[in-house]
Amino acid sequence: MSYHLSYAKYSIHVILSLLTLLSPTYAQSVTECAGTECQSTSIQSGQISCNGPNSCQESTLTSDDAEYGFIECTGFESCYETASISSATDVYCSGSNSCQLSNSIDATNIYCAGSTGCARAKLSASGNVYCYSQYGCSGTRINADADTFCSGQSSCYNSFITNGKSANCEANEGCFGARITNANKVGCMGTQSCRRAVISTANSVRGYGYQSMYFTEISGSSSVRGWGYQSLTETIVDSQGLSRMTVEIYTDSYQSQVICRSGSTCTVSCKGTGCGGITYVCLSGATCNVSPGGCVSDNSVADINGETCPTFTDTLSLRKMFTEEMDEDFEFDDDAIIKADCARCNDCNAKGECATLAATQGATTRCK
Repeated sequence: MSYHLSYAKYSIHVILSLLTLLSPTYAQSVTECAGTECQSTSIQSGQISCNGPNSCQESTLTSDDAEYGFIECTGFESCYETASISSATDVYCSGSNSCQLSNSIDATNIYCAGSTGCARAKLSASGNVYCYSQYGCSGTRINADADTFCSGQSSCYNSFITNGKSANCEANEGCFGARITNANKVGCMGTQSCRRAVISTANSVRGYGYQSMYFTEISGSSSVRGWGYQSLTETIVDSQGLSRMTVEIYTDSYQSQVICRSGSTCTVSCKGTGCGGITYVCLSGATCNVSPGGCVSDNSVADINGETCPTFTDTLSLRKMFTEEMDEDFEFDDDAIIKADCARCNDCNAKGECATLAATQGATTRCK
């Protein structure tokens, strides 16, 4: 619902901006850039429209109208590598590569609708950030006081999402490889939507989609729920820094760990066969509870009335995470991404999960 409402608002903006351009009342506050006249310069105006390709490239754009102002970048690479984009209202990056590599975009709401429209940019919103398109916010640094929506496939690939009321990974692989920190709520809705993500210090994390938290590392989150089928697949959930942590698993899981550290009280709630693929790591000094009651730490009980018990251990053995070596200045380049994927997936070939790409990619392999 949030996606449809936000996109409706974007559509309304397009209509209203056209009407505003025709209005003599505000005509004097509109700056339109179609050619090269606005490149590498500083523009301050109520409304700024960068419509032509590369039209506002490497410029500084400021909207000074807090009521009717906006900045829109609709042309191909129209606001590419801008020094800064600042608006008291909204910024719209709807052209392909339109705001890519922008050093700073500061607004109430930021809409990244063009393909790779906000890739590798730095976004700061007092309201929401909307990443609609494929790779729209890939490698992007996002700081939204309210909500972040990753609605396009791989839209927030390898992004850095910090703070906010919620981070919503709605599309398939929407937050693939993302680092999400200090968001109050994280929702992984699409298929493998939070695959290979690192999520830390979120109050709650929810996995709704199929394998939505595949190979994901979650730490410092007091409430984790896996609702989607195999939503916890090769997932690590860690109580690091918490006094209490609850993990609820509603469907089948696969090769995942729940780690309860010293000083933490942890509860793992198993529904049906959900905990069949869970290793419950109970370290010295931790209090480890499990539901249903009757599951015991010596693993002598397999299930209670059809509800599968986790496998207990007191030994910690962690894999090397995909994102541990991820370069924070990672270049968004298809071939580089392909090579990085396999370089960081050491067991990929052994599992038979690599596929050879076309010769145009140098026959490199990519982990699936």
